[in-house]
Amino acid sequence: MRVLRVAGFATLVAVEALLGWSYAVRGTAWHLLLHTGIGAGLGLAAAGTVAALRSRPVRALPWAVLGQLVSAGPDLIFVLVREPHRRWMDVFVGHVSVHTAPQPLLIGLAVFVVGGWAWYAGTTGRRTAGLLLAVAAVGTLAIGLALHRPLPTRLDDYTPGYGAAQFWCR
Repeated sequence: MRVLRVAGFATLVAVEALLGWSYAVRGTAWHLLLHTGIGAGLGLAAAGTVAALRSRPVRALPWAVLGQLVSAGPDLIFVLVREPHRRWMDVFVGHVSVHTAPQPLLIGLAVFVVGGWAWYAGTTGRRTAGLLLAVAAVGTLAIGLALHRPLPTRLDDYTPGYGAAQFWCR
């Protein structure tokens, strides 16, 4: 059983490294941070909700990884089948709109931290706190999405240096 756990963890590390490399070679490492924060945070919030409702601890890692994969779904679609980002891809937890939200990387960090607190509270028997924190994680993302700017539709709409610096410094 221990060998399976080690093999599973090694596979996870390899997949995460491959995903990170895929973003890095495109110059979009900030994108990985954004969607990992949002996805893993929402996954942890979901795990905290399940733990609070079942009154039993829940493993965090599978939920966080599943959330990350959901959040990065459109990027995986782009890499695998070359489908560009489209508005419908917001079904992947606001994947497209979050890019033009104010301070998207800080929103991702906040969702991750609050989702982690939700998981911790739900897993340690603080049911009400776990549920409230899970709602707060979703609410944090919802507020960011509600404040997003219109998506660029032409090349002229993109500002020079469109990338990580723009997202940290707005």
